[in-house]
Amino acid sequence: MMVVAIGHGGNLHYSVTYEGVPIGTVDLPDRRTWSGGALVPLPAFERVRPLLVAVADLGPAAVERLLFLAADKAVDDSLVIAAGAALRFGLADPTGQEVPVGVVRVVITGADLQPRVLADFRLDACGVPARPPRRVRRDGDASDLGA
Repeated sequence: MMVVAIGHGGNLHYSVTYEGVPIGTVDLPDRRTWSGGALVPLPAFERVRPLLVAVADLGPAAVERLLFLAADKAVDDSLVIAAGAALRFGLADPTGQEVPVGVVRVVITGADLQPRVLADFRLDACGVPARPPRRVRRDGDASDLGA
C-alpha cells in the first residue's frame, strides 16, 4: 500500500476520521513516531464534540490522561474518560487511503476549546511497526519517493 501525504513546511496533511467519516483535517510533523497538531473541524466533528467537551470539563489532567492512553488500556476510574477512549479515530491521506497508526486521539483543550490530535505511528493495528508516509513534493520531483 502506498500512502500519499502532501507536505506543508515539514508537516503532512491528513484527514482525521471517525467510523470512516472525515471529521476534520490536521497537519502533523513529518517523520515522528508521535505527532500532534490542531484539528480543523468539519461538520461531522459535531458527532464527537459533546463527549470531548465532557472530558475537557473534567480538567487538564483528564484530557492528558485520555491523550496518552494506550489503545488497549482499560479505564476503570471515569466513565467519561472510558467513553472518550472508546472513540476510534483514524487518519487518511489526501487520496482517502487509510494511514496505519497505533492510535489516534482527539481531545479538546484550552479556554477556546480547540480540538487537538495526537497520533502514534509506532505500531499499526496489526502490531507491525508503522512507517510514517513518504513526503510527496509539490514541485512534481519524485526523487524523494525512493523505493
